[in-house]
Amino acid sequence: MSEAPATETTGTDHGGSTAERILAALVEVILEGGLPGFSVQEVADRAGVSHRTVYRHFPSRESLLEGLSEMVDRFMGAHGGVGADELGTVDDLPAAALANFTLFSCDERAVEASVRFGMGAAIETPDRLRRTDRFRELLAESLPTLSAADVAMAGALLRQIVSTRAWLGVREAGLDSDASARVATWATAVLIDALRAGRTPTSEPVPAPRVVEEPEP
Repeated sequence: MSEAPATETTGTDHGGSTAERILAALVEVILEGGLPGFSVQEVADRAGVSHRTVYRHFPSRESLLEGLSEMVDRFMGAHGGVGADELGTVDDLPAAALANFTLFSCDERAVEASVRFGMGAAIETPDRLRRTDRFRELLAESLPTLSAADVAMAGALLRQIVSTRAWLGVREAGLDSDASARVATWATAVLIDALRAGRTPTSEPVPAPRVVEEPEP
């Protein structure tokens, strides 16, 4: 069977159905075999295309991850997910966490594959870095009395609480879709309330480390 030639594209448009088949194959390869055995040839075979076609659409492992992340983002955007750029204040975060965690569970295979690929390959996409920066901006704008150190620490934690990585972690801990969404919503609201009450990372007392005495011989 001959394969239709792929069209070179840029940006988030990776060439339509061929790219979607490649990304769908990538999801299955990652979830079935894990990252240690992951190869572009496996993805190509699963998608029914050539090794060269995969590289035509996704020239590197980084671009494959970006494509997978963009596929998840398209699903989220089409079904009411809330992006970091859509948040007006930190008070929007609990509702966003509820909506997004619910949707993560609706597209769970693609979301899980995206998380495992990003963590296993130690790749941080520009979009993820931008989201972290946006969370810190939200804190600085909504709670202007916070110190720069508190904004940096609390913003990083809030970003993690509502992330796909946190979603996968609580699902692996045994929580179902509803419980996962609820705990993310609760944790986000509790942290924001604590910050408003003046309980910040730099103001909270740090417990002294526990000293374990060596047993006498």
